[in-house]
Amino acid sequence: VDGVEIQHMNSEQTKEYRKKIQMVFQDPSAAFNPRMKVKDIILEPLYNFGLLEKGKEEQIAGDYLEMVDLSREFMHRYPHEMSGGQRQRVAIARAIVLEPEILVLDEATSALDVSVQDSIAYLLARLQKKKNLTYLFIAHDIAFIRTMCHKVVVMYKGAIVEELDAFHLADAKHPYTKVLLSSIF
Repeated sequence: VDGVEIQHMNSEQTKEYRKKIQMVFQDPSAAFNPRMKVKDIILEPLYNFGLLEKGKEEQIAGDYLEMVDLSREFMHRYPHEMSGGQRQRVAIARAIVLEPEILVLDEATSALDVSVQDSIAYLLARLQKKKNLTYLFIAHDIAFIRTMCHKVVVMYKGAIVEELDAFHLADAKHPYTKVLLSSIF
């Protein structure tokens, strides 16, 4: 990474790299502590890195909630008091609170209703422009990937089998890629 071998990085270097890449999981319910309020879920990365200024908790949590199209009042809720789409928005807010460069989204929309997927896609596109983010999507939904990505890397049984420009998916050669493409409605 940037010419530094990971095994030779000291703890401060490792900490800096960990801040630059964050993750959004498929099921935020499994990633959230059910006893934590949304405010604390969003601020948890800042607590972990010692970056939270005292007295700024509600301001920061509210700002990030608004950034993902939720009202500030959500900060006082618990995860079970929200819909799947709202929980996914909170997961995105938590992931961007450290101002990362790269956001890894692991099947981040697959458990959501199609209309909610659409609103999350628009949110991600808007955040990408606003925050200059790079996204790495892990997904089986080729239709979603086609709309969100520039490059597509197809893996089969843990190995990369094909790399394609998203606009040229029809040029796929590998049988698994063709199966994925044929699954699009």
